[in-house]
Amino acid sequence: MEAESVAYTVCQHYGIDTSDYSFAYVAGWSKGKEMPELKESLGTIQKATSELIIAIDEKVQELTAEKGKATFYVAECSEFHSMGEFKEGLTLPEAVKLYQKIPAERMNGIKAIGISIKDADGFSHEWDLVRGGKLQFDEMKEIVPQLAENPFVQKAAEEIQDLMPELRQETAERGGTEKKSVHAKLEAGKEKAAAQPHRETKAKNKGQEI
Repeated sequence: MEAESVAYTVCQHYGIDTSDYSFAYVAGWSKGKEMPELKESLGTIQKATSELIIAIDEKVQELTAEKGKATFYVAECSEFHSMGEFKEGLTLPEAVKLYQKIPAERMNGIKAIGISIKDADGFSHEWDLVRGGKLQFDEMKEIVPQLAENPFVQKAAEEIQDLMPELRQETAERGGTEKKSVHAKLEAGKEKAAAQPHRETKAKNKGQEI
């Protein structure tokens, strides 16, 4: 009877629809019972109900706080995390320190710092934020743009460059190389376009000679 009463009261507290079974069960059990016995059960019910509701509320707050929260992992082998050293559930500074302690020559794998983040539904999404000494944020934007748009991920991408200044330099150098590459392609396109009329004229003249 006490268990039924606690379950019924907790469900009512959270607005969960219940059948009339519990109420009828309690009413049937209490029939013919003495008042002291009922008061004792009522005290047990109230205490158990209060403790259960508090525990549920605390767990809900804990799970809600975890949604969208980012944690970090370090993998000695970015391709196969089960190979070599692997640590997860780290803060970003902890991950950077551990990453820097792993000798690059210890195994043939490429070490990485990854970010793990839960979405609104509680599902975890992982991505190597740094791999082989290179920031992977641009690759993230191309392959998983919805993850790259997450404020926690964007903040982590900035903070990790403060913790590892060499990443900022490498990113800037890579950006400069890409700009040169784009410029070279544009110049090549202009040269090709400029040469095209000449070839057409030459072909036309050749046709007239024939």
